[in-house]
Amino acid sequence: MIQLVTTSQTQENLDMQMILYSENDLLKSLDLNEVLRELASNEINPVGRRTILPSTFLGGPRYMKQCYHDAMSIVRKYGKPDLFITFTCNPRWPEIVDNIPYWLNATDRPDLVARVFHTKLKELMRDITVNKVFGNVDTYVYTIEFQKRGLPHAHILIILDEDSKLLTADDVDNVVCAYLPDPASERRLLDSVKSHMIHGSCGPLNHNSPCMLDNSCTKKYPKEYIEETVYISDGGYPTYRRPNNVLVVTSEAILSAMSLLSRITLLAGQ
Repeated sequence: MIQLVTTSQTQENLDMQMILYSENDLLKSLDLNEVLRELASNEINPVGRRTILPSTFLGGPRYMKQCYHDAMSIVRKYGKPDLFITFTCNPRWPEIVDNIPYWLNATDRPDLVARVFHTKLKELMRDITVNKVFGNVDTYVYTIEFQKRGLPHAHILIILDEDSKLLTADDVDNVVCAYLPDPASERRLLDSVKSHMIHGSCGPLNHNSPCMLDNSCTKKYPKEYIEETVYISDGGYPTYRRPNNVLVVTSEAILSAMSLLSRITLLAGQ
């Protein structure tokens, strides 16, 4: 692990040196006002030398700004996204657990976690774009973030073509589920939902939950029961169907899940 960090740091230092040596070429390509904004400093005695990071420097301000403009250009051409999917790393994935010593946690091996997550993310995107589980995809964008404990998750925006867009409540129900599956016919899916897609306990059951603020849940749970999905296709968020069933863990605490993807994942043994 130390070797990986050292190698990464060495590569970043080399990149910074290259940027420093080629800064004059970068300044020639920039607008004067932009240069002044980049070099402006409120410090009376600034320490060191201010250097402009180009958009090729991964994670820099100009890199992030260019990614944002690229995403906005996609939306301008293809329209607003149809699906917003969050894909979260599970530290108990067999590929992670089976490859670390018993005295270590997943957070102790971020290299292994990142590799497994990236592999599974590629498979997820293959299901969406190649296998077309939601229909034909015009384009997509996603970003990967790391939590404080080191586990990554991806936020994915999917833009479907005109023939595959979700236009009715039934279309939404075909891909999104916000209630507990039938325990008789879908036991594995039910176990998966109960393990990974339950919010809480919070509210009256647990006032000390991290999501609580002023005696209410900041994530707006529990949700109200509703027998049918309400969806207006010209914009806004749908209100997902949450029937008042008699299972112990009630549907009002269920996070909305891509039921179609969940079933495919279970069939694949992942």
